[in-house]
Amino acid sequence: MSESILIVDDEPVALKSLSDILRLEGYSVASAENGQVTVNHVRNHYVDLMIVDLRMPGISGLEVVQIVNEISPDTEIILLTAFGSTESAVEALRLRI
Repeated sequence: MSESILIVDDEPVALKSLSDILRLEGYSVASAENGQVTVNHVRNHYVDLMIVDLRMPGISGLEVVQIVNEISPDTEIILLTAFGSTESAVEALRLRI
């Protein structure tokens, strides 16, 4: 069984590109275009790894991390952003402790 990866990004091109690349590498990939879809997916499916955009409308990437920590603490999470800051990096690290 291949590892399941959930890609979360509100930018359709980024979502499709990353999903396609990982599928070509043999991973089982699902995608979500926002935080709410992500939370619903994680509540109903096991996910080994999530790759999450930090900045999204509605539920942000950091809020997704907080919720997923409660629902599925074994899920690994990688945060991506084009708008990083020291504060967001520290907050992301704090949430996974």
